[in-house]
Amino acid sequence: MIQVVQSKQLVPTMRTQYMRTAFQIPFDATVRVSLDTNLCLISERGYDTQGGGKWFRDPDKPLADNEITRFPHAILEVKLELGGANSEPPQWVTDLQNSGMLYEVHKFSKFIHGCSVLLPEYVRSVPYWVDDASIRNSILRSGGGRILVEGDSETGVG
Repeated sequence: MIQVVQSKQLVPTMRTQYMRTAFQIPFDATVRVSLDTNLCLISERGYDTQGGGKWFRDPDKPLADNEITRFPHAILEVKLELGGANSEPPQWVTDLQNSGMLYEVHKFSKFIHGCSVLLPEYVRSVPYWVDDASIRNSILRSGGGRILVEGDSETGVG
């Protein structure tokens, strides 16, 4: 593995750290649910990798505010394996989706979010969800305010 990293001159970029809780009926993959909480995205750039022999930063060194962003929401992912007699999701899944307690973010990516906030110089365009007012403060605390649309400071709407 280290040979591949060295030959392709790969360097660590972004670390995602979170607490995952998974739900599934044993031996039944029809519905699988994961809930990620306490999501932190940490820049892995800017430290000595010792020629590719070291792929993580020194855990004893503190992180600067602009090296970590804490995502303020939990991420719920529901995976359905539908087919044959199971062509519709179970009613409880439909009820949950229609409950108003969830906010769908199409194609959300932890990696892209972290890179957009912490390493915007490496991102061609920031994802649409960064302008959501509910995550604005976490972006600002990480020094990522330069990626936000300028506008009303109360709502975050431009």
